[in-house]
Amino acid sequence: RGEGLQTVPQITMLMVRSKSGKDELFTLLHNNAHTNISSLFDEESNRDFANDDMTIVRGVVGSYPAAFFSLKENQVKEFVDQFSAIQNEADYVKLLDSFAIRRSSEKFWPFSDRIHNWYRTNQPIEFGLLDYNRFEN
Repeated sequence: RGEGLQTVPQITMLMVRSKSGKDELFTLLHNNAHTNISSLFDEESNRDFANDDMTIVRGVVGSYPAAFFSLKENQVKEFVDQFSAIQNEADYVKLLDSFAIRRSSEKFWPFSDRIHNWYRTNQPIEFGLLDYNRFEN
């Protein structure tokens, strides 16, 4: 929660591999707080960065993920601790360096396949291809 989340994208996906080898997929949603939402224009002046927060949802929510995180079950505490400590862009980049599957990585497309396979199997009604147009590196 707070101003440190300014650098965190709106939608990120987190794949956790359990000790048994089973994948669990979660979506992290960045909730933007506002002091006033009566205007469609000049959103920046109405933003309340101190009250931004995150929601974690099991499965896929949204079609435009901006980042992928991959970790093993025994790394969850480390991930949460590092994520919770984000205060600036450097902290966010450190998190990416530790846990992200970047678009430029040779692991990106195989990881994308894992995500889509999980999505197709666990959410067959909602399933569709994810759009990487907003994906950061």
